[in-house]
Amino acid sequence: MREARSTATIDLSALRHNAARLSRAAGAADLMAVVKANGYGHGAVACAKAALEGGASCLAVASVEEAEELRLGGVGAPVLIMSPLSGAGFERALAAACDVVVGDEAGVAGITAAATGDRPARVHVEVDTGMGRLGVAADDALALAQSAAARGAEVVGLMTHFATSDEREGPDAGFMREQLVRFRQLIPAFRERFPDVRVH
Repeated sequence: MREARSTATIDLSALRHNAARLSRAAGAADLMAVVKANGYGHGAVACAKAALEGGASCLAVASVEEAEELRLGGVGAPVLIMSPLSGAGFERALAAACDVVVGDEAGVAGITAAATGDRPARVHVEVDTGMGRLGVAADDALALAQSAAARGAEVVGLMTHFATSDEREGPDAGFMREQLVRFRQLIPAFRERFPDVRVH
């Protein structure tokens, strides 16, 4: 058996401190801590609890399984499942009291069919502003949200994914700005139809 060449020590107090600083910097905005992939290998439940203690008000994960792990670990904060769902995933998401991302009519149909009076569907509409992988086209975003609302879902979020958000300089930085412009253009119409929608 090979000897480990490195170890990682997770300082949860540092994570709490960082979350507190981000929360203060966010001002009136809510801080959502992403703890997918087992908290990026650092322990999802422990990291989620530390982030919440530091000031995060909600969490995001990639899958139903990750959301269920948080619930089994005693995490009761709002959780958003960011990846598209299918089949039994819709029922499991609602059983775990999670919000879900929808980017097409299939997602809307699946989550609203699984919803009940005790387990309402809360959806975040994902818009493809240029990444080209997930989400509804910008021109169709409001129609998708209205379809979800007509089926009984509560439209609580509007979101996009910046393909080059880590590029602060060079040609990719300009592309991110273009995405941001496209996304911001959608907000007034969404806010008019859904006044309490959160933007992220």
